[in-house]
Amino acid sequence: MITLTPQQISNSLFSSLIVFPPVLIIVYFFSKSVPKYERTEEYEDDDRKRRTPCNPLLPYWCIYIAWFLVALSILVSAFFTILYSFEWGRDKSISWLTAFLLSFLESVILIQPVKVKFLTFTSCVSVR
Repeated sequence: MITLTPQQISNSLFSSLIVFPPVLIIVYFFSKSVPKYERTEEYEDDDRKRRTPCNPLLPYWCIYIAWFLVALSILVSAFFTILYSFEWGRDKSISWLTAFLLSFLESVILIQPVKVKFLTFTSCVSVR
């Protein structure tokens, strides 16, 4: 049987808060990187002038930084999980799994919607 303690809930909340900034940086790099061959200059089309988006765009090579950060986060988390699992017993493993599942649910229910609202709020809305 899985039991929830205040310690597990606080551990999962703190782990979600620790992960939030790097994930936000990775999402920002993926969403704001300009494709390598996209044209970003102003041009005229049918006597109507279109401009580039007013949100700041990152150079195309920032996508490589984002992929590197993704791979690094996967490798580091897998490394520490394997190291700690060697010295855990059954109770500690179940406790860790519970904290992981709580952290995942907090991320889906709380952190991801906040991140989406934050990115939506910070991006510039184009007026036509």
